[in-house]
Amino acid sequence: GDTYVGGDSMIELGGKNVKVSKSVTVTDSDTAPVTVATLRLKPGTSAALSLRLSCEWTGGAPASVFAEFNVHHNSGAAPEPSAAVTPRRLGLVRATQSVGSAADDGYFEFAVEPDDSGGAGVEKDFVVKVYTADAGSGNAPTSASAVVVARAEGDFESLT
Repeated sequence: GDTYVGGDSMIELGGKNVKVSKSVTVTDSDTAPVTVATLRLKPGTSAALSLRLSCEWTGGAPASVFAEFNVHHNSGAAPEPSAAVTPRRLGLVRATQSVGSAADDGYFEFAVEPDDSGGAGVEKDFVVKVYTADAGSGNAPTSASAVVVARAEGDFESLT
């Protein structure tokens, strides 16, 4: 297929493979997590989404996470991601994290929210959000500049 490279993005149309890089500011707000990727799917399709995020943790130590998701558009039914059910369906396959120093209890938390504003069974965006957290130490950064590299593979319309 055709391959286009420009700025921080690489798009391979024939193989349905896209990579997008961007800078975001992550916070410790679980009520307003930052959007790190938006994947658009048509009903009945799915894609694999991988994210690499790195930033500086409280105290100056590096922090990074690599997460893999299987995102399915099933018109609101499982296995489609949903924040409206308990437990939440994230589509998360695995996440590997390295946060701060060995004494830190910090981690990254994800949310995957489908945009059902146009209806559950139409082409829609799946918004992946992240925030920093800790297990009680208070060392999660309240704000940190982060670099995100997102890659989608499969049957999708766009990745931003």
